[in-house]
Amino acid sequence: MARLEFDPPVPTRAEAPSLSRQASSAPSRRPSGVVAGVLVLVLLAVAGVLLAVARPWTGPAPDPARDASVTGPGRPTPTPTSGPTASVAPASFRVSSFNVLGAGHTRAGGTRPRFAAGWVRMRWAVQLLRSADVSVAGLQELEPPQYATFRRAAPRWGVFPGVRPTRRYLANSVVWDRRTWRLVAGRTIVIPYFHGRPKPMPYLLLRHRATGRLVWFANFHNPADVRGPAAQWRREAVARETGLVNRLAARGLPVVMTGDMNDRAAFFCPVVARTRLHAANGGSRRGRCRPPAGLGIDWILGSPRVVFTHHRAVRGGLVSRTTDHPFVWAAASVGAAPGR
Repeated sequence: MARLEFDPPVPTRAEAPSLSRQASSAPSRRPSGVVAGVLVLVLLAVAGVLLAVARPWTGPAPDPARDASVTGPGRPTPTPTSGPTASVAPASFRVSSFNVLGAGHTRAGGTRPRFAAGWVRMRWAVQLLRSADVSVAGLQELEPPQYATFRRAAPRWGVFPGVRPTRRYLANSVVWDRRTWRLVAGRTIVIPYFHGRPKPMPYLLLRHRATGRLVWFANFHNPADVRGPAAQWRREAVARETGLVNRLAARGLPVVMTGDMNDRAAFFCPVVARTRLHAANGGSRRGRCRPPAGLGIDWILGSPRVVFTHHRAVRGGLVSRTTDHPFVWAAASVGAAPGR
């Protein structure tokens, strides 16, 4: 419990008569000029306190970044200021981009029949997240049976957008450990998916509990060619995604992007050309585009305020039983001084 400290008590109006009676019962003696002056000062001080107590206190203005509830499609997203955060310490965390292979692929008649059922594999996915000490992850291909299992296996984790407002929002959700992060605001952006059909995908603002630092996270799944050529829709998706990143970065807060982009250099080069994002696994654009070595289609990127120190794309073992993608995670930190 917080410790409270109070000023010395001040006589109320009800106590004033008793004070006057005490004064009248004292020996009749004319006070000196010094004593009279002191009494005048005391009375003025008491009057000032009483006026201050009577004046209504409005309190500080609300902080939209701290007090905002979750926002949905079509509702305004609070725009926090980019001023100093609650702590000068950097926020260190591990973030993952994890395609968990949708349950529909592994049911009878699915495209990946050798895998276990979706709910079984989701328990393994939670085990992998915990073993790597990941506290926030962008998931792709999250389907209802896997979502239900995740809620049971990781009750202390949040999910956005999850099944709200409808299940069509579920597939590309961001999950986070609520002991490490607090949700400040969440929204979705429409990205073209198979045959250009619109699909909502999330971006959300999380507050790191230990340091108070704010970080935007966005998670995407761009369409593959499995249902016909989709390069044009991937290009349009990248255009919308980079536009969003630039708008978020302009607010002065760090941005982390995760996703199964279904492209390698064709994704990386336009992104680093149009934004200030850098990939957790390296690469650069100095004169010409230089993609990272051994690149895949699962990505973790950050704005300049995000520093990556490790990147892993884990294959084999439990990962190969859980999904047909690698388990990708990176160690990151944000902020070395207030406002950075």
